[in-house]
Amino acid sequence: TYEYAHVGTDRAALAGLSADQQAVVRRITSQIKAEKNKERLQQQLSAMEAQLGQADQKQQGLMKIIMVKIAERLAELSE
Repeated sequence: TYEYAHVGTDRAALAGLSADQQAVVRRITSQIKAEKNKERLQQQLSAMEAQLGQADQKQQGLMKIIMVKIAERLAELSE
């Protein structure tokens, strides 16, 4: 389930977020990069996918960026 790669580059994706949201993305990204448990990452991704439809537009943008980061980390761990 790595179909989120189309969101674009970090800079472009972050451009639409507030400073607070950008800080959240950076913090969560560092946590994701530190995670070594693929199962836990997959659970996070599945949970976010389930919540995506209930989020407002702004939250969806933030969630999609985080989902891309999780998918990228899962791909790294699968190599």
